[in-house]
Amino acid sequence: MPTTNTISEEQKLRAKKIHDEAIIIDGLTYMSKPPETADYLHRLIDSGITASNFTIPYATDTFTQTIYKISEWYTSLQKFSDIFTLIRTTDDIRNAKATKKTGIIMGFQEPLPLESNLKLVDVFYN
Repeated sequence: MPTTNTISEEQKLRAKKIHDEAIIIDGLTYMSKPPETADYLHRLIDSGITASNFTIPYATDTFTQTIYKISEWYTSLQKFSDIFTLIRTTDDIRNAKATKKTGIIMGFQEPLPLESNLKLVDVFYN
């Protein structure tokens, strides 16, 4: 006889409480450009994600193209500062959780934007 996996109302409430209190980080998100409307951002907030690592450059982007994309993200961060915040440190993640904002971690998957110049790491670090 098949069994039905059901949970009690108490278990549902406990699971929701744990989820609501947890710091949840999405390790890899990709968007071709920053969101132009708040719709996507509200879906992130509703999902309970505290912070998300967004891949900023395409795999073939140069230094200049990457800087341009970062500037687009900074513009979006300012436009939606009531919804999300830039993450640079673990304290920023905690602050995002406390203020009910979604944290944006700017990330790379490829080293091409460094153009074989390790001194550019400092440029992207900030």
